Amino acid sequence: MGFLVSPGVDVNEVDLTNVIPAVSTSIGGIVGHFKWGPVQEVLSVGSEKELVANYGKPNNSTYKQWFQASAFLQYGNALNVYRHNSASLNNASSNGGTYLVKNEDNYNSQTLSVSDSPIGDKDYFVARYAGDLGNSLEVCVITNGNYTGNANSTAKGAVKAAPQSYDSPEPDPKEDIHIVIIDEDGLITGTKNTI
Repeated sequence: MGFLVSPGVDVNEVDLTNVIPAVSTSIGGIVGHFKWGPVQEVLSVGSEKELVANYGKPNNSTYKQWFQASAFLQYGNALNVYRHNSASLNNASSNGGTYLVKNEDNYNSQTLSVSDSPIGDKDYFVARYAGDLGNSLEVCVITNGNYTGNANSTAKGAVKAAPQSYDSPEPDPKEDIHIVIIDEDGLITGTKNTI
């Protein structure tokens, strides 16, 4: 620094920052038994909010892996999560069958016969992911004014107009349907009977 003999202006540039921003470069991985989410698929998660959205909140059987993943995400923003498949893991279904749809690729590789169609004689739906969380869902199908579902269901008054049937050039007439999905126990939305 220079020395001034008479009055003058001395200009100095001083850096007052003493914190170096931390940049997360660590990528972690965890394998766990979560209560929701894709099975046998690696999914990249960047925050605790994403962890909850993809794998659900922790419970008595998943808290160890869940909180380990959450703790890593507090210091980093790149975690690869793999949900392990156990022998008892199944998707909830409306017909009480035992189905396992592991992830989207597994779903796309499966074929359903015409009789297995939700509009066919064997009306059934399967939860998106395996686990007990899907048991909270109620699916109601309304076709041409016919309501199929629980008589006390929230869905009964949810649809304002009946589906319409209309003629088409094809041999069979086409029919609109309404499908109402309800979180009956409130395990997904946090509020019982939310549509």
